[in-house]
Amino acid sequence: MPSGADAAVALARAGGRALDTNSSDPVGRFVQEMNAWGDRHGLQNSAFSNPVGDDDGSLQVMSARDLAVAASILLEDPLLTAIVGRAYFTYSVGGPQAREIELYNTNQMLGNSDWFGVKTGFDEAAAQTYIGGYWRGDHRIIIVLLGSDNRYGDTAVITEAVDASYHWMAVGQGTSSDGATEALAALGLEFRIQRTVMMSREQYQQVTWELIQDLPNRTWCAGVVVFRIGLREFARIPVYSVSN
Repeated sequence: MPSGADAAVALARAGGRALDTNSSDPVGRFVQEMNAWGDRHGLQNSAFSNPVGDDDGSLQVMSARDLAVAASILLEDPLLTAIVGRAYFTYSVGGPQAREIELYNTNQMLGNSDWFGVKTGFDEAAAQTYIGGYWRGDHRIIIVLLGSDNRYGDTAVITEAVDASYHWMAVGQGTSSDGATEALAALGLEFRIQRTVMMSREQYQQVTWELIQDLPNRTWCAGVVVFRIGLREFARIPVYSVSN
């Protein structure tokens, strides 16, 4: 939702007090924990001096890689994932001036169905910044932009470059699976799950598949289809009898 430095400071104050009830500087205590958290999670080029991202010389820095790592960790939490993926939110305020307030996310990419987050930012030193997250099949891609003059234009250039360089091959249910689906149907077999695998355009031309039915202790499926690029296996999908 909209960046709220006041809310961030309030949360930091509450968090700092929870960490140390005797601290005379709960916000500072929270910032200490931010730096400790960064160290624990491998943020190699980050340092924090405040909870809101205000410029503070070399004391407040974060690299693009570290932002991508932090975003990946955030997206492991279902609640935070839902928050950063909301285009707008309405909440009710009680009391004598009861009212509803609408918040609108500044992330313009959320209008596209395959985008799920994550965060925009701006100040004079950093210029336009953006952590964007979108899906390609069942692959999650995170883009980090720093120092941009046109973050959404730059994002479009990056996504086009990614799509030009890589192919997302869907195999399994609802796909041709490079001809496997038709061959299975002739045998009375079918896929019931689907996977999407990212590969280079060159690798896509080398995909082969093999049906294996002679499986030890096979009780729950009729076999598996193994997909390979050259000699490397990249997917193994069970198949089932159509009659079951």
